[in-house]
Amino acid sequence: MKSTKEIAVSNKIHEQIIGQDKALEIIKKAAKQRRNVLLIGDPGTGKCVGKDTLIPTELGNIKARELYCLLSKESEKIFYRPDGVYIIPRKEIFLFSLNKEGKIVRSKIKKIFKSNNKKSCLKIKSRSGSEIILSGDHPILTSEKGNFVFKKSSLLKEGIPICSAKNLPINSNFQTQPLPTPILFSYKGVNGVSSINLSLPQNINKEIAYFIGVFVAEGDYSNGLKISNYNKKIKQEIKRIAIENLNYPEELIKTVEEGIIFRKSRTLVYILENYFNQKLWDYKKKKILGKQSRFKNIPSLIINSSEEIIRSFLAGYIDGDGHFDKEGFEVSSASKDLIENLRLVLLKLNILSRTSKKIKYASNTKYKKKSIYYYLTITGNENLRKLNKNLNLLVDYKKQKLEDLILKKGHTNVDLIYGVGGILKEIKNTIKINYKKYKTKNQTINRVIKGERKPSRAYIKNLIVNLKADLDSLQSRNILFSSYINYIELLDLKINTFNKDISSKKEIVSKKMIYLYKNNLSQPSLNTLCLLNQIPNKSIELNQNLIMVSELIPEIIKLPKCGNGNLLLNNTKKLISIYKETQSKLNINIKKLEDLIFRLNFIVNSDIFIDTIKKIEEVEEEVYDFEVEDNHNFITNGGLIVHNSLLGQALAELIPQEKLVDVLAIDNPADENTPIIRTVPKGEGKTIVTKARLQALTSFKKQSVFLFFLVIISLISPWLIRKQYGDIMAAAALIGSMFFLIAFIFFLNFNRRVKLSAKTPKLLIDNSETKKAPFLDASGAHAGALLGDVLHDPLQSFYPTTVVTTTIESKAKNLKHLQKLNLFNLLNPLFEKKKDNLIRKENYEAFFTDKNELFILGNKNNNIEETEILSSNRYKYKGNLIKLTTEKGKELIVTPEHKVAVRTFSNNIKYLKADQIRSWHRLITFE
Repeated sequence: MKSTKEIAVSNKIHEQIIGQDKALEIIKKAAKQRRNVLLIGDPGTGKCVGKDTLIPTELGNIKARELYCLLSKESEKIFYRPDGVYIIPRKEIFLFSLNKEGKIVRSKIKKIFKSNNKKSCLKIKSRSGSEIILSGDHPILTSEKGNFVFKKSSLLKEGIPICSAKNLPINSNFQTQPLPTPILFSYKGVNGVSSINLSLPQNINKEIAYFIGVFVAEGDYSNGLKISNYNKKIKQEIKRIAIENLNYPEELIKTVEEGIIFRKSRTLVYILENYFNQKLWDYKKKKILGKQSRFKNIPSLIINSSEEIIRSFLAGYIDGDGHFDKEGFEVSSASKDLIENLRLVLLKLNILSRTSKKIKYASNTKYKKKSIYYYLTITGNENLRKLNKNLNLLVDYKKQKLEDLILKKGHTNVDLIYGVGGILKEIKNTIKINYKKYKTKNQTINRVIKGERKPSRAYIKNLIVNLKADLDSLQSRNILFSSYINYIELLDLKINTFNKDISSKKEIVSKKMIYLYKNNLSQPSLNTLCLLNQIPNKSIELNQNLIMVSELIPEIIKLPKCGNGNLLLNNTKKLISIYKETQSKLNINIKKLEDLIFRLNFIVNSDIFIDTIKKIEEVEEEVYDFEVEDNHNFITNGGLIVHNSLLGQALAELIPQEKLVDVLAIDNPADENTPIIRTVPKGEGKTIVTKARLQALTSFKKQSVFLFFLVIISLISPWLIRKQYGDIMAAAALIGSMFFLIAFIFFLNFNRRVKLSAKTPKLLIDNSETKKAPFLDASGAHAGALLGDVLHDPLQSFYPTTVVTTTIESKAKNLKHLQKLNLFNLLNPLFEKKKDNLIRKENYEAFFTDKNELFILGNKNNNIEETEILSSNRYKYKGNLIKLTTEKGKELIVTPEHKVAVRTFSNNIKYLKADQIRSWHRLITFE
């Protein structure tokens, strides 16, 4: 390779990334130049949602911008970045996220972000009407080949599956107090005139919820507050609730044919506005708000209440504005927020719905003008059945229509499962399916495999039930099948020793047959083999077992012809081979089927609804982000599930696979604290380490031979000494020899371990199995924490008067001169120069130097060399410092943990912490 221009850079990712142009430019340059890049930033960097994204929380469904404002009022820490503001809030708010088990759970918001400017984003709309605006780097949950995976929004295309929450948690024990104090109150206008006194129950109840439901559907505030409805039951119920629960004077409630009117209703309007999220009065213009229907919404008190309260609200809303046709339930509104909140509320009841928008004429105004209306529909027997549960409708024909729809036979096409064709194909290749027992057709499954049909959740659940039954059958038959394995092994063994065994038992067959057997002129039968070894002939049973298994697994099993069971040994060998091979296939298929059932079971029992993308548009949007504890994802509009950024992983794919290397650390005999680092092509690292180990072990063989001779000499020498000097000297020599051998063996083993460790390189990075450049997510728990760790080691620091040696270049003679300066005089001008770009964190400041801006002398491989300074920091240290003074009077003041170079007795360089250095240590200095 002549230059880095020849390095190919992948372009499959960068062409689809939106909103990270700067990062892409840096990564592509690094890939071409084979340089490393450290991406430093918060977990939220680059991924954001639009300002109007509706996020379900424990406080209700809140838009992203409003949730940010709520959390930013009380902040623990604020970090200002070029792209926006990161805040760690004090207030604890929980939203909903998806855990690893596929269940929706509560999760705390840890950090929030707001962009400084509008960003290029994608507006994604699903088939069921869910809509969300995301930055191009924000991942969203999708379904791919039967697995749930988070994929960057910039990689999405129309028609691919996208996932959302199938349900949301509901707090059945929740009780709210809309009015702690006062229970009785009245509204006082700007003219000083007070309206009538009204009251609210201490806790919201079913009747108040029903009242609010009817008002949201058909309430209006023009000439007094009124509810338009012709149904007598509804008018009577609304009047009764107002009198009994609100203490509304009966004489001020007027019932007319087209509805019910509340006179002197300003106090009731105040209650609806302040406690039930309705917008009826324009306080700036001091007049009734126009187009009130566009501001209708579901109160947070209702959203966060129990199932009983939610159903009572729905009953009132459906009685007022619901419509049933031959397909299911439908409701429409001019308020987009109302429809989106209604969809999320229905998820709390595990009801799936669809939303859409249409342009039509308003039916309740004199002037027919086209406007946008938002629709929500519920179809499918299962969803309608859940809706009807404990839904006390007062309108008889609506109640009857809902019950008729539930009884109507038909297949739902709402909760479909996408991307399981591959799993079903694997199942067909793993087990023979009895389609009649499964109550399905081969053609149906083949259409699912080809992607021509999407099965319902109920269909897959029924499939799982049958698959589990077949798995149990397969496992029980495998037990029977495996019980013959020992017999098979015995036969195999006896076949191999037949000629030897038959020679020792000549009474079984004639000498002539033994001769024929040994010279392969004739084959013995299985009966002869069994008679010789006194074992039964089970060939027919083995064949029956093979037939039994062939009926369960789709692999073709070549069944041997057993006849009466008296096979020749060649056919017996074939039978043994087929049996062993089938046993292996059976075990593999059982494990595979267990995995496939688990994958299907996870899909159908998860809280995930699989939708598809209908449309993707590019937009400019003000964006926000929320870092979520534990699960790192959260539920948004219509239940869509979004996750943390995958930017780093995507950019890692830009690094060509063939450029990956293994990194080795090799012992440096000159300085044990500075190992030599080497890179080799990927996969070669393991080979080098293995060879080094073998070479190190081979070098110790001579020592083992020498040790053997020493043992012999140690044992013989006492006896020779005895002849010359007597028993006492012989005993002394024996004891001395034993001590010498023990010490020598100990030293030899210790030396072997040290040298083996030293001679064997350490494999720091092994990319032998890596298919793409590794991406390590090192996001700090706090904003800028990783950056702080890179810049600042708080345990190792110098005193400001510490003298260092720098180099100064003489432009006239093009020579470099040495100059000694203390750190304060060296660094303080740079701190002043970069004061506008300093990185500040709690109690310290830091900066990065420009390229070739600052050099000092340093030690590298026992040589004094010019070393570039990359960054510097300063901070106030609390504690005692260590002052080191050499015999020549040189001084160094550092923190106790700062390591200083000393020379060992073996003349190597070793670094010790300052508080560990003693008077006998020899400090290394530069003259």
